[in-house]
Amino acid sequence: NDDENESPLLLKIIRRRALITLVNYAKNEDNHALIIANCGNVISHAFHLAECHDLEVILLSAMLLSNLSHSLHAPLHEQLIGEHDITALDLYLGYRNDNIQIFAVRTLAALVNTDKFAKKLIVSEKIIPLLCLTTL
Repeated sequence: NDDENESPLLLKIIRRRALITLVNYAKNEDNHALIIANCGNVISHAFHLAECHDLEVILLSAMLLSNLSHSLHAPLHEQLIGEHDITALDLYLGYRNDNIQIFAVRTLAALVNTDKFAKKLIVSEKIIPLLCLTTL
């Protein structure tokens, strides 16, 4: 292992497989409340990936947030976002990976159906220019 900051291979595999399981489980909207209520640490990590260098984990995290935000129920959005800074999602839009950007845009598109988050995203002035760049 060349990089001391890298997780051992087994931990990477476990993390990826756990995320795959949650992503698949989150495809069913009936599971959203259960995931949000019981997987707070995973969701928190999905909002704080600035130090993550594993593109597969980043993609899976973007997919998880996209699946969980697909519900149009404002209370679920409130629980999903909680105390997290929604503008942290701009990190996902900055990746030069089409799939990560697609899931980030899907997440943002779903969340702006909740008035509170629509206003927060517009006022932040961070997301709109990045969304424009993803369409070029």
